[in-house]
Amino acid sequence: MGSYRTLAVDRHFIAASLTIEGSIGALYAQATILPFILMQQLGLLPAEFGLAMFMQSGGIVKLRGNSLSGRYPYDQAQAIRRLFRPSFPT
Repeated sequence: MGSYRTLAVDRHFIAASLTIEGSIGALYAQATILPFILMQQLGLLPAEFGLAMFMQSGGIVKLRGNSLSGRYPYDQAQAIRRLFRPSFPT
């Protein structure tokens, strides 16, 4: 029981837990609301919506699979540097 008490009063653990909880909650909220928006408001057919979600999930799995297999070494720091590197026309 002492371990749980230690975690319950640790500010860093609580902050990290709430951050992860908020992120997962946002993903579930998006997954719940997205079908209504795309199918009712934008008029997608159920098959079109399913295909779009399948492609989205497939892309995530492919990116992770390639980085784990070593075929596409994914360096997160390098990706962040590329994202924020100013690009000037030459």
